[in-house]
Amino acid sequence: MKSILFIVILFSLQQKNIWELIDEKAKELKTGRAELSKLEDIDSSFNDFYQRFITDSTFQYSRISESVLAAVFHCESTDVFTQEDWDLITYNFKEDFDNARYKHILVSDKDVFYLQTWLIEVGVISQIGFERIDGQWYITLFMVNVC
Repeated sequence: MKSILFIVILFSLQQKNIWELIDEKAKELKTGRAELSKLEDIDSSFNDFYQRFITDSTFQYSRISESVLAAVFHCESTDVFTQEDWDLITYNFKEDFDNARYKHILVSDKDVFYLQTWLIEVGVISQIGFERIDGQWYITLFMVNVC
């Protein structure tokens, strides 16, 4: 099953660039869901999951979706990551949420969490998405722009 999924993802990557795939996934995660303005409105099961996700590497590796779209964009290149070559995420978005230098688009319900962060006067610097699959949270989207 994993090999078939990998072939499908590889074929998709050949047909569309990673930017397009990430944009499509972000739209999918946001569509039909209300934007939240307060961290307190995030589903409590996600809060518990995310704290463990950023502090427990073994747990994090177990919660990477097989079809994750993950990339770090540099000025001249792009690093695309898969489940096999994952770089650990330890960033706690809650620490910068109220920082005036950033603008956030936050969407969260019982099955989806999506956060897009803008650095004022620069543009989008990150997007992260999680989905509940078979009752468990998995990361399905991760993009960082370091250019």
